Amino acid sequence: MASNVLSPESAGDELINVESPIPVAEMSSKNNHNLIQKQSTTVDSIRKQSGGIPFYAVPKQRQHWGDTHFLPHVNWGDLFFDLFFVAACYRLGNLLKSDCVTGAGFRGFAYYVGLFGPIISVWKAKLMYDCRFELVDHAHRVYEMIRLFFLAFAILHIESIAKLSD
Repeated sequence: MASNVLSPESAGDELINVESPIPVAEMSSKNNHNLIQKQSTTVDSIRKQSGGIPFYAVPKQRQHWGDTHFLPHVNWGDLFFDLFFVAACYRLGNLLKSDCVTGAGFRGFAYYVGLFGPIISVWKAKLMYDCRFELVDHAHRVYEMIRLFFLAFAILHIESIAKLSD
């Protein structure tokens, strides 16, 4: 039996990389990671290839299966986006406080859940997308600004129970 043929007895010992004739068992994880890094494009290489930030580019996957884990750099846009959720929590806290003052009971809690649910789902969707993909173009940034505008509009209109009941 040839050394590069996969058999049930040799599974895991003689696996070979399709793109190189070196068996995977002989490759260190560091070398394998370097090969993957060379094949994948980075944000900087996309900017260099296009001469700047392109109008539209397919979102780049942050990490591929089997890569070593890394923590992405937090940018100012993400921190600014998080401030909108701080404002939402503040406004929702005032909503619950007005519920305690007016004694609205279940209606105030229902308003709180009805407003908190969509806002937290927007935050979770953005978090999951940003964990998976990296944006390198103007079109996605404009889309993020529009989404941020609608989120700010929704947060701006969280009022007390008396105003929401009218």
